[in-house]
Formats: sequence, structure tokens, C-alpha cells
Amino acid sequence: MHVSLLDTDAIQLPRKSLVMSGVVVVVALVCLLDRLTAPYFSFTPLYLLPIAAATWLSGWRAAVATAVLAAFAHFGSNLWAYGPEANWALLAGDGLLLLAIFLLFAWFVLWLHRTVAGAIRDARIDTLTGLARRGVFLERGRWELARAARYARALTVAYVDIDRFKAVNDEFGHEAGDRVLAAAGALLQKSVRSFDLVGRLGGDEFGLLLPETNEAEAGVLLTRLRSKLVATTAPDGSPITFSVGAITTVNASGVSFETLLAHADSLMYAVKRSTRNGLRQETLAAADAPRPAAAAPVKPGDLPEVVPRST
Repeated sequence: MHVSLLDTDAIQLPRKSLVMSGVVVVVALVCLLDRLTAPYFSFTPLYLLPIAAATWLSGWRAAVATAVLAAFAHFGSNLWAYGPEANWALLAGDGLLLLAIFLLFAWFVLWLHRTVAGAIRDARIDTLTGLARRGVFLERGRWELARAARYARALTVAYVDIDRFKAVNDEFGHEAGDRVLAAAGALLQKSVRSFDLVGRLGGDEFGLLLPETNEAEAGVLLTRLRSKLVATTAPDGSPITFSVGAITTVNASGVSFETLLAHADSLMYAVKRSTRNGLRQETLAAADAPRPAAAAPVKPGDLPEVVPRST
């Protein structure tokens, strides 16, 4: 799965037309309250609420439109309150000053929104590769495992490691190593299906979450993926190889996602200890999943003595 800003929660913002409709209604209500309570109370600060909502949910253009609408509503309310004796110049100046304040407030809200969005993105997405961070990968993996167990579907988790990556860093520098990581991450992201998830699990290690994928299907996909990854080269043109371990579960409801990931990790290290540049797979069926230990049989002597109650 290609990770977007907030991704796994699949947060959907309201449609802009719906947001602007609500904004117009709130501005009209504030204007009405201002008119009914003048000159004893002023509800002008409440105009900041629809401006903030429009800015946060719909962007700068909606913010400017709302600020202009609020300033115009304030001007109209004052004009209505003062009647024929109103000083148009003073009221217009007041309205323009208020518009400037509204626009400055909208700019601040927009800056805050971008700051928060950037912090969320940096917390969930690896800045070097653009892949999901480990926490996001684990979060999505737990959800996919629960879904696979519930509907008796297959799920494959793969662990990918770059062989001799330390040598690349030592010989060519960390900047060259970063380029290799970015290239590998981009290739992994581009090569998986839309509903798969690729994550950077740390250092030169990547994780693949493959829902609805049994061992045979995963073998085809991962073999093809390894052949593409071999095209990634070191700065001197020498090929870079990858070791891959993959575990497939079929309705294994008694196992945690962390256990699956650790199993895939151990399979990957088994490849690295033997030949490197290879793939090792296993399937964990429901019967293989760890189950809670059965309770020990109760012996007659273990039962509490029952004393008859005297009558």
C-alpha cells in the first residue's frame, strides 16, 4: 500500500462544498447575534471559528473567502445597527481592519495545519525512502492479521535485507548508502500491489505486508521482486544483492503479528548465514500456531473439603 499522509486510519475530510455551507450558516448566525444584542454585546470574535474551520479543512482560498464574508457581515451588521446616521467611512475602515485581522488569523491557522501535518507525516513515513515507519507497519500488520484470522484468509509477511550494506557505507560513505536505500525503497514501493504495504523497519531492513497472498503466490511475487532489486547497484557499478525471508499464515489466530515478523526475520538471517542473495519461505498453519497451555487435571485431593452446615 502506498502510504499517504495519515494513511492507515484512512481519514476522510469533509467535502469542501459541505464545509463552506456550514461556514456560511455560522457566519450568518454570528451576524444575527451581533445585530440582536448590539450595542450591549459583541459576538465578533466568534467569526474566527468558521475562518479556522475553513482554513483547516479546505485551504487558503476558502480561508480568504470566509474572512471576506465575515468582514462584510460585520460591516453590514454595523450599518444596520446605526441606520441612516451611520458613518460609512468609519464603518468601512473598521471592516477593513477586521478583514486584515481575519486574514492574519487564517494565515496562522494554515501555518499550524502545515506544521501538524508535517509532524504527523514525519512520525509515520520514513523521510529517506518515503516508506512506512516501523510503528505504522506493525499497526497495519496487526489489523491485517486480525482480518486474515477472522475470514480464514492467507497473509504473508516478508523481511528484506541488503547484503553487505555496511561495506557500501564503509567504502563509499553514508551518502552513497542513503542513495542505495532510497533506490531500493522506491523500487519496492513501485513493485508491490496497491493493497500491499512496504515499510522500512530499520537500517537496511525492509518489511513487506502481503494480504490475501499464500506461499506460492508470495514466492512468485518475491522472486520477481528480487530480480528487480538486483538492478540496484553500488556507486562503483557492482551489483547489490538481497536476502529475503517470508512467513505465510493461514488462519493462524493464535499468533501475534510481532511473532510472524520475528519468524520472517529469522528466515532472512538463515539466508544470510548460508548463501545470501536468496529467498526462504515457510507457512504457519492454524494448527502450528501457539495455543494457551491446557489446564492441569484436578485431583480429588485438591478439592476443598465441604463441611456440612449444622441445622
